[in-house]
Amino acid sequence: MGSRTATGDLVAGAVLLAVASVGGWSLFANPFLVGEDYGPDPGPGLLPRLLLALLAAGALGLIVTGALRLRSTTPGLSGGAWRGFIVPTLLVATMLIYSQTMVPLGFLPTTLVFAVFWTILFGIQEWGAPGARSAFFRVVEGLAITGGVYVVFAWLIKIPLP
Repeated sequence: MGSRTATGDLVAGAVLLAVASVGGWSLFANPFLVGEDYGPDPGPGLLPRLLLALLAAGALGLIVTGALRLRSTTPGLSGGAWRGFIVPTLLVATMLIYSQTMVPLGFLPTTLVFAVFWTILFGIQEWGAPGARSAFFRVVEGLAITGGVYVVFAWLIKIPLP
């Protein structure tokens, strides 16, 4: 019974997160709600933003709770099997955050944080906890990835980046 509740939490969280994502996309695509400067007045987009943020936070809470409950109630879902579940889920979540923060924060800082985070995480997954030297090289690798992507898109292909 515990596993069924955990699966229900995961499914409900995923559906609610999808609804919040579609709602956020719809909200930010509407220039009337977010495109004008209303001065000190927060404008008509404030309440939908707050509600969508609360819905997304609740959905993430359901997903995390369901995943933790599923891990504790399902025999054999530990170690490699658990990593096989959590890493792809974390990748999707960070890609959603990356796509939503790129325009307000800019391409370079957002891509740098994303690339460094994932080089460190993949390094930990492959070789375990990094020492100082290993962590330094993973940060350098993230910098190189960011620089390479920037050169290809901004200079070679000439795509304007945020």
